[in-house]
Amino acid sequence: MAKKVLGRGLGAFFPDYNETSDEKKEAKSKPAPVTIDPAERVNVVLNIPVEHIRPNPHQPRTEFNEEALNQLSHSIKRHGLIQPITVRYLGQKRFELISGERRLRATKLAGIPEIPA
Repeated sequence: MAKKVLGRGLGAFFPDYNETSDEKKEAKSKPAPVTIDPAERVNVVLNIPVEHIRPNPHQPRTEFNEEALNQLSHSIKRHGLIQPITVRYLGQKRFELISGERRLRATKLAGIPEIPA
């Protein structure tokens, strides 16, 4: 049995996980499809259409600097969104924003149809 240490793949974190070198190559070459029901998608990053996300009615922040939003929008167009927003699934492909309203507004302003959440 091989010694389990960091830097040696997922087996270092999950002792029962066995991955052969062929499986490693195959896993890198093609992404696995997501087949989880939306109600069960927790701690998963998904690309969600921005029109399916509603703002949180309890958002404490009510004023957003337009110049800062334009700068963020330009940055998102150029580099993409670095940190996903956090949403709550409401059902029927509808989501409520938990955190990241500036990022959501800037993404809409940039004309990008989907946002990582």
